Amino acid sequence: LLNLLIDSMKGLETNIISEKAKKASYGIVYTSWNAEIVQEILLETKKELTSQGVAENKIIIKEVPGAFELPLAAKLITEKNNVSCVISIGAIIKGDTPHFDFISQACIDGLQSIALETRIPMICGVLTTNNIEQAKERSDSNRMNKGKEFALSAMNMVDTLAWLMKSKKDTSPVRSRDKVLQSLYEIELSGSSAQEILKDLSLQSRYP
Repeated sequence: LLNLLIDSMKGLETNIISEKAKKASYGIVYTSWNAEIVQEILLETKKELTSQGVAENKIIIKEVPGAFELPLAAKLITEKNNVSCVISIGAIIKGDTPHFDFISQACIDGLQSIALETRIPMICGVLTTNNIEQAKERSDSNRMNKGKEFALSAMNMVDTLAWLMKSKKDTSPVRSRDKVLQSLYEIELSGSSAQEILKDLSLQSRYP
């Protein structure tokens, strides 16, 4: 009965995971702060990715001190590694001062900004709870199991981006020289910068 309740919880419903999502590379950045909570989520996130067929060498994991540092680490992972999605994991628990509100907002805004800038999905796996018990409930693999949810969200986003990028690809057999000329023509025609065109081509390579 417990497993039935867990599987029917919001966020855990899954579509069929595609081969593209299984073969993709994933970045995970997590915090040292609130390690008891974060380590449980990290374990379940990695466990779900591998159980769905993602190879361990396709999962890049980096640690940062706290939630405020997550956006920068997430951005660096997208720049240095050819990942298709980044999962940021942390736990911010409300205290007696406004610090909770400032850090939570800065972290979430930062991740959203990076996603829009890089066009790489950022899964916000940062718990923001009123107390430690709420955080434990959400990290517990036998209760809400947010780690599993974050992993499945990442794989679903890879599928979504692959589908969206597919329509932008040129499926005809065009030679490399012609492809470059076509890109230059697009720059002149659309007014887009060369940097924007190159970013678009780089993004397509992450979702083959």
